[in-house]
Amino acid sequence: MITLADDLNSPPELVTLYDYFSLMIDSPESFKEALSHFSKNEGYPLEYHYCEFSQELGPLDEGYFKDGVRFSIEIPSYHSEVIVSFKTFYKHLLKICDFYLRAHPEDLREVKQYLEIIKMNLNIK
Repeated sequence: MITLADDLNSPPELVTLYDYFSLMIDSPESFKEALSHFSKNEGYPLEYHYCEFSQELGPLDEGYFKDGVRFSIEIPSYHSEVIVSFKTFYKHLLKICDFYLRAHPEDLREVKQYLEIIKMNLNIK
């Protein structure tokens, strides 16, 4: 498994985010499926790693957070979580997509389309 946190010099506080993407970076199907969900402001769970958008939860829901994207790892003996702003999410998603496209240049058009939709939906300037 590729360790994105090391390869892309991730800040220590974002290791949970990079661990999430490390699980799918070698699987074009999973990676593009996640991008598809992100383009609808939806998270995408993978094994014990979770991604949730704040729009998916209401104020009365357990685990509610007001704004951003939450990445978490929930293994019986371990829990890690980070919530990032939409801007931070998109910034790191761009880096991760660039890394992915080095191995899968044939997906350039599809990935770029998803990124445009995600940027628009998250109101990133």
